[in-house]
Formats: sequence, C-alpha cells, structure tokens
Amino acid sequence: MKTPRDILLARHKSADTKLDEIRRRTVIELTPRSTREPELPFVLKLWHELIWPCHRTWAGLAAVWLAILVFNHSQAQRSHAAIAKSTTPPGEMRVALQEQRRVLEEIIGPPLRTVIAEPPRRPNNQPRSQLRSVGVA
Repeated sequence: MKTPRDILLARHKSADTKLDEIRRRTVIELTPRSTREPELPFVLKLWHELIWPCHRTWAGLAAVWLAILVFNHSQAQRSHAAIAKSTTPPGEMRVALQEQRRVLEEIIGPPLRTVIAEPPRRPNNQPRSQLRSVGVA
C-alpha cells in the first residue's frame, strides 16, 4: 500500500524541474557579485545607483534647466537691442546733468557748507566711568 507521502510525491513530480530552476536563481542572487560577474566601471555604477532609480525626476530637472537657458538666451538678445537704442552719448549726458545742477541751484540756492564738529573732549582729571572709587573706612 502507498503512503500519503508517496502519493503526494508522485502527483507533484513535474514540479521538481521548476523548483530546481528557482533554487538555481536564488543561489545566483545570493552569491557575491565579484564571483559571478566582473566589476562595473565607476561611471556605469554611478549611473545605476544614482541616476537610473529616479530617471524621471532627472529628466524633469533637465527639461526645466533647458527651458531656463532658452528663456535666458532669448531675453539677453532683446536687452542688448533695447540698450543700444536707448543709450545716449556720454557727452550729451554730461551736458544734461550740468544743466540740471544749474537749474537746481537756481531754485534752492547754493548748497550749504556743513562743518563737522569734533566730539566734546573730557578733561583728563575726571574718571572715565560714572562709578567713583569708594575709600575703605
């Protein structure tokens, strides 16, 4: 007579090959990398550990920086054109400023000359602090 163990083993005999494949993959995963494949170069290792896990975030950041660079480049070209159109020659600017000073002096009068006063000096015979020395009685 067959035991229940024999019945179960006969029924699941086809699963042996699948289980052997799972065991083989597990052993490969648990063995150290240095024994199963050569070491990756530094740049490739950096790529796999830092960049690839969050590649969508890095792609988004790159797109934002690209948009900023394009916007900055387009604004720089416009500002040069605007400055070139609005810049007056230095000689004309100097004459205009002198005319403004002359009109300002006519309106408010000549500027007052202020004399900077020296801070008051203390006589040398007074102590520097408010605390007076107390004699011992």
